[in-house]
Amino acid sequence: FKNGGGAFIIPYFCTYFLIGTPLAFLEMSIGQFTSRGAAAAFKMSRMFKGLGWSTTINSFLCSIYYNVIIAWILFYFFASFRSKLQWSDCGNWWNTERCANPEILNFSNSTIFCNSIHYHINCTMPTLPPEEYFDNYVLRRSDSLDNFGLPNWSLSLCLSLAWILVGLCIIQGIKSSGKVVYFTALFPYVVIFALIIRGVTLPGARVGITFYLKPNWNKIRQFDVWMAAASQVTYSLGIAFGSIISYASFNKFKTNYFRMCMLVTACDCFTSIFAGCAIFSVLGYMSFKTGVPIEQVAKAGPGLAFIAYPQALSIMPGGPFWAVIFFFMLLTLGLDSQFGMVDVVIASLLDTFKQLRQHKLFVSISYCIFCYLLALPMCAPIIFFSSIIRFQTPTEGNYEYPVYANVLGWLMHGKQLTVFNMKQPDTEWGPAKNEKRYGRYKPKIEQSTSINQSNMNDDDNNSAFKLENMPHIQL
Repeated sequence: FKNGGGAFIIPYFCTYFLIGTPLAFLEMSIGQFTSRGAAAAFKMSRMFKGLGWSTTINSFLCSIYYNVIIAWILFYFFASFRSKLQWSDCGNWWNTERCANPEILNFSNSTIFCNSIHYHINCTMPTLPPEEYFDNYVLRRSDSLDNFGLPNWSLSLCLSLAWILVGLCIIQGIKSSGKVVYFTALFPYVVIFALIIRGVTLPGARVGITFYLKPNWNKIRQFDVWMAAASQVTYSLGIAFGSIISYASFNKFKTNYFRMCMLVTACDCFTSIFAGCAIFSVLGYMSFKTGVPIEQVAKAGPGLAFIAYPQALSIMPGGPFWAVIFFFMLLTLGLDSQFGMVDVVIASLLDTFKQLRQHKLFVSISYCIFCYLLALPMCAPIIFFSSIIRFQTPTEGNYEYPVYANVLGWLMHGKQLTVFNMKQPDTEWGPAKNEKRYGRYKPKIEQSTSINQSNMNDDDNNSAFKLENMPHIQL
């Protein structure tokens, strides 16, 4: 909505089918042809080996902080099992003097005549109960970078539970996660459909949906809008995360992956728009109920899922019930995405260090524990505050160098890299199975099937996992 409302659909569709779909098709074809994970799939040329490890590192880094967000969701999910939601009003120990209910904030501009003189006037900006609940109770956010603080014990327990859930679902590789993902991918559609039916029956829903879809054509001419569309598309499809390659490696060798790719990308594209209607119909009801303009109700970023929408749920009839299914839906979506990222890293390790294949269970458990320890400091009060810090380009006094100067600087730092014999493919490049290696791909003396295929039968007709039955959705 902040990128032009309905007008954002145009750059969204353009980037989806001009950038997202071709890249998804490329990754799907590589994964199906090689029947390998991300790290081993890019052996067609030595210069491309880094692409496989780049996607693996990308999934590794994202899986660390992604489970922290799942921990937030679990925190809200357990807090929803109450007759009255904790973030519905002020008066709790985590609330401050600035806390004010939405009804108190509902006022209009008017002229006030007073026959006395005020020497001290306090114009402090009030805050809403869900905002203070998220900052002061869930995150326990500190007031400065100097106050690091200790990890929040309740949030740390939710983080440990999140990694336990992930570990249990991937403990047997694709045999276990492939079964769980049928539920985690299909259940959100049921919840979204139920939220839409409930949302459109509430007064003020039309205001929210109109605000969501009303086009602002001036935004289309801004480069940031197109960049935001491309960023959303690549993140939603999981481009450059390696998950598409890993999932496609379980397809039959002659599967029509073009049709599969078009089906998955189309479902993912329209699901995003469909889910937005469910969210903004409820936000429209909140605007109607409190009298606050919809522009002030809607928030971007994590504030939408953890501040604005929970506030709307708190004033809905049967709010705790809808809060439970809403956060359970977010939990399934988050776990669905996390399975793919964790599987990518584990498969890459087992493909590279083949001696670890006999200890796959130990590797999976060790990886989950290792990532939990790395993510534990993110439950400290300072981490969320410091995460807003962004990299700044070098400056000389008040002069900021242009983009091409920064690019040139990075290229100069990389001048030591020497390209030598990097266009030749690796000796193991090609289909993983010997019966599929013919022509230019010589059969391997010793079968080195990827760990992604270790739990599959040699017969292609016995596929343990079918990508076409699993729409991939990013949170």
